[in-house]
Amino acid sequence: MSNPMCVTELVEDPPDLLYGLEGQETLDLDPEGVIDRMLDDACYAPGEPFDKIAERISWPVKVYEYRRMRINMAERANLAGGMLCELLYRLDENYRDPDGNETKPMPEMQVAAIAFVNAVLKLYHVWTCEPTGKVEEFTLEQARALFGEDDNA
Repeated sequence: MSNPMCVTELVEDPPDLLYGLEGQETLDLDPEGVIDRMLDDACYAPGEPFDKIAERISWPVKVYEYRRMRINMAERANLAGGMLCELLYRLDENYRDPDGNETKPMPEMQVAAIAFVNAVLKLYHVWTCEPTGKVEEFTLEQARALFGEDDNA
């Protein structure tokens, strides 16, 4: 049985920028992928002609750019403080003098806790994204050209 604390395999970093429609839960690697997914979602039957699918869509389509959220220093300090308090609580529960006071975090412990959180975050992949404010509009004509569709199809 493997111990999850012993995992040493590095996972490839996911892309920082992703794209999607407003309110869409699934994001794509590029704006063209968003248009492709939208056309697939609008397709009712395999082999359906592009024009039939495209008429179900309100053009132009706005594709929004998203960026993975950054964990700021205040949140890092909050994570470190919570982790340190939990660790000291567990240690005190098992090892403290029963008649003594609970252990309070010392400055050196706080520095070590923040260093630990920063080390973990170097390997942690944030999935939550936020809009960058960039929007790209795709017209029906651009979608046609993107997928090699003839205007007269």
